[in-house]
Amino acid sequence: MTMELYIFTAFVGVTVVLLMYIRSIFSGSKVVETVEPVITQPAPPPKEPVKSKKNERKVKETKPTFTHKWLMTSLKGHSKRILDMDFSPNGKYLATTSEDESVIVWPVKEFTQKEHKCFRCNVDLSIYLKWSPDSKAFV
Repeated sequence: MTMELYIFTAFVGVTVVLLMYIRSIFSGSKVVETVEPVITQPAPPPKEPVKSKKNERKVKETKPTFTHKWLMTSLKGHSKRILDMDFSPNGKYLATTSEDESVIVWPVKEFTQKEHKCFRCNVDLSIYLKWSPDSKAFV
């Protein structure tokens, strides 16, 4: 009985090693970890430009905007972080829920216009949002 157990254990061990070897061949990527010392030098202090009072202008700071070739529009309506969003099964509406305890339903056909119409619902804190299969209600 013990001899059979030794043979079985050796067979399982060889099989595992063989599978790991085959996996390393087909993965193609080798992970090589090197540690190099990082030498940091303090940056020199920035030079302040000399300002003349007659050429002084107030520059309005602009918020950075996200651009991408697939980005159709930016929807602005929630005052806090978005928690969940879901498209209706028929594809006509997008519903979003936020930490500001509201759900906003956006008609998708309005996305190409400059002004976006929406339907706002105040709810208790809602973390998840899901449409019904007939697109007539959301939970």
